[in-house]
Amino acid sequence: MRKTLLTFYGLACMACLHAQEVTRTAEGAKNFIRTQDVTEEIRFYSDAIVRVIKYPARQMPDKKSYPVIKTPENIDISYTEQGGNLSMKTQNLEVIMDKNSGKITVKYLPGT
Repeated sequence: MRKTLLTFYGLACMACLHAQEVTRTAEGAKNFIRTQDVTEEIRFYSDAIVRVIKYPARQMPDKKSYPVIKTPENIDISYTEQGGNLSMKTQNLEVIMDKNSGKITVKYLPGT
């Protein structure tokens, strides 16, 4: 019995260590990757403009980004989760976030 409890406890701890914290936002999504101690954000500024931001820890630094002056528009984003991936689609783009590794794939959707 004791061995079973220890095994269960060990598996539960391992699951917690690899669990990611993905939050959907009005502009896209935010993902904290525990294994890397990095947060990544996907922000859609329009149907065809997306910004990928990565920073250490959980809070974005107060440093202002002078090159980005556009404010995000209200965009219809459809979310789909499959396996360890979160897909975000607008009319012109699809952004796929690997929730475990932090890999981001951006696809342009032609003909839309």
